[in-house]
Amino acid sequence: MTEYNAHYRTGGEYALYHFEAGTPEQALRLALELYRTDPHALQFDPYDGPLPLDEIEISSDTEDQLAVWRSEDMALRLAARELLEALEAAHAALKTAPCFQVPSLNADSYGIAALCEKALANAKPPAA
Repeated sequence: MTEYNAHYRTGGEYALYHFEAGTPEQALRLALELYRTDPHALQFDPYDGPLPLDEIEISSDTEDQLAVWRSEDMALRLAARELLEALEAAHAALKTAPCFQVPSLNADSYGIAALCEKALANAKPPAA
């Protein structure tokens, strides 16, 4: 058995836990199981220094969300589900249609479909 370090990271905290396992994949499964079944076993500590600002919302005593500012990262996170669905649809359409040139991108539709495929693979978490 080998000792592995599991580094847990959230937007505002981090934790470290040690596991004995036969492979890194087994250690990852153990780490996920620990977080799912007993997250309080992990000692999360806040990051040093201020975190990046994600959002400012202005409200009053009578009305919510009168004005909102969001960082680019927050806007992207909020749009991620719709972007993923649109990319899946575009990929399916590109793979269905006959190959065609896209001069403004100096590429063809199958090349763009390959880029979509790579992005889609990166958007899905690996099986644990």
